Amino acid sequence: MIALKTILGLCMALDHADCSVQEIELELHQYHYHYLPAFLQLAASTGRSRHIRSLKITWSSLDIMASYLAAVMDVTQTIDTVYIVEDLTRKPVKHVSAATWASLQSACTNMKTVKQLSFLNARVTAIVNHVIQHIPTTIGRANFTGCAFNLMCAGQVASYLHGNSAIRSLDLSYTKLNSSEFVAIFQGMQMCKGIQCVRMRGAKLERPCIVALVEYIKLTHSLEELDLSDCELNTEMCMRLVTAIKQNRTLAKMVFVDAKITNEGRRVISKTKTKLKPVSIEGLLKIY
Repeated sequence: MIALKTILGLCMALDHADCSVQEIELELHQYHYHYLPAFLQLAASTGRSRHIRSLKITWSSLDIMASYLAAVMDVTQTIDTVYIVEDLTRKPVKHVSAATWASLQSACTNMKTVKQLSFLNARVTAIVNHVIQHIPTTIGRANFTGCAFNLMCAGQVASYLHGNSAIRSLDLSYTKLNSSEFVAIFQGMQMCKGIQCVRMRGAKLERPCIVALVEYIKLTHSLEELDLSDCELNTEMCMRLVTAIKQNRTLAKMVFVDAKITNEGRRVISKTKTKLKPVSIEGLLKIY
């Protein structure tokens, strides 16, 4: 628990003209509900601060997190990095009120100053879908590592990427997406001209997914880094990837940390080269 006087004191400190705090990090749990008015006051002070650039929240209470975040985003002119992670040691959300949905939508819609968004470990697909649906297309780096995805979430990601000129990095690691969901996302990526880094660590790569990824690599003119760490690739998958990369002009780096790759696939990848230059390969170890 944070003492009420501490919260109110922090509000006064943030509102002071000489305050130069640049980052706020909070844990918001259900037992903080009795202090909600004080946390909302803190949110207003955080949003008004001229120096705060980064906001980090660990939450188990979606109600409090959404209310706090909405109050911050409603007034901030400086916050460019938002890091939100669900506390996996607490029980997952079972019910979301209409007021909480509205607060979460307001918080996401008002992220107009945010350039880096990390929304991690969310276990309810409806919440993930709601966030992706309402975040602005001005965000340059989006990270959804560990979130629970379904086909609807994948469709939202594809829609978000379509024609998006601002996004440069997308992290979908450990989201448990299946092949059909990845296919939808790669189709959206084909219509995204500026994305430079794609991370899909721990992805379950099946043939339809690889076919869609290969097609994307052939068509993209912006991708520079592809992270397939902790994935499993057979020899055919590796050969398809290399064939696509040979037709690419921008890819400069591929990451395979803890990836399970056949000896032949490893040999093929190690000699990967685009039309213009060799590709830097990281983490490529002999597994079997």
